[in-house]
Amino acid sequence: MTLTKTNKKTDNNICKALTEVCETIKDQQVAGFSWLTHTVNYAQFPSSLVITLVFDNDNNKAMALDSGFEKHCLRLIQTQLLKVGVKFLHNKHNLKFTSEESSNP
Repeated sequence: MTLTKTNKKTDNNICKALTEVCETIKDQQVAGFSWLTHTVNYAQFPSSLVITLVFDNDNNKAMALDSGFEKHCLRLIQTQLLKVGVKFLHNKHNLKFTSEESSNP
């Protein structure tokens, strides 16, 4: 699907906001955090926005989640996205955690 000019601008803003989130998490030296990515279907935006955080292994992912990382991460994401005009409504389907060693994201 070809993005409209407005959707391209929105996607660029999402990328910028999520880059800030990624760099913040890396600066906080969260053990094993590698990177994050997103997918979105603009026909169902913003509910279709899915953000996936990737760890180097399942153990580091589990340790981060056990330490309350999900809530911390959610606050970072919501704050940065609001700065670019995107309201991120969190539910179990649009914030995911996986690892590079996991075969099932």
